[in-house]
Amino acid sequence: MPASSANNLWAKFVTAAKADPKKAGFLGFLALVMVVLWVRFMMGSSVPAGAEAAPTDAAPAPATDNLPPVSPSTGRALKAMQDWSRGPVAPATRNIFTVHYGYFPGDDKSAASGDGEFSDPDQKSRPDPAEEKARREALRASLEQDASQHVHLQSVLMGDVPKAMVNETLVREGDMITRSDGDKVVSTGFRVLRIVGRGIVIARDGVRIEIDFK
Repeated sequence: MPASSANNLWAKFVTAAKADPKKAGFLGFLALVMVVLWVRFMMGSSVPAGAEAAPTDAAPAPATDNLPPVSPSTGRALKAMQDWSRGPVAPATRNIFTVHYGYFPGDDKSAASGDGEFSDPDQKSRPDPAEEKARREALRASLEQDASQHVHLQSVLMGDVPKAMVNETLVREGDMITRSDGDKVVSTGFRVLRIVGRGIVIARDGVRIEIDFK
């Protein structure tokens, strides 16, 4: 009778599994999990206790027999250094980032103010606009006077390469203008920038001067 009941249960299980395979698979998975948990529970009592580390002896102190003896002065110095290191830290009495240029003589001392702080590096080197304008005007007046005395335009020859006769010398654009000084030929310092129909444009020290043919 029990065998027939087991066969009937198995037949019903197979029939249900064929009717609903997903539900049968899920029930089989649950049964497998229960079996695994039961096996682990039964084997838990036979698991050995965890290992514990045995205490070890303390590391031996390094041997000091071979060290050289310390002199009294060295011992006092070490003690003084230890006492200093254990003492309170004194507050800073000055800005450690301030550069005192009095300790470093040179040409750059003007870059800092009297208290050692940095100031505008262009403060003293920047010229006054009015003074700069007056200086440029004085320079132009001096160069115009020099050009009127030592640069004499005699003729202009236009063509593919313009030329001009200056101080009895044929020059092109970019040439330096020379003049005769007794038996020598010296430079006037003026350079020919452009040659136009009725004159030339020369330059010296950044100042341009136009000289017309008369």
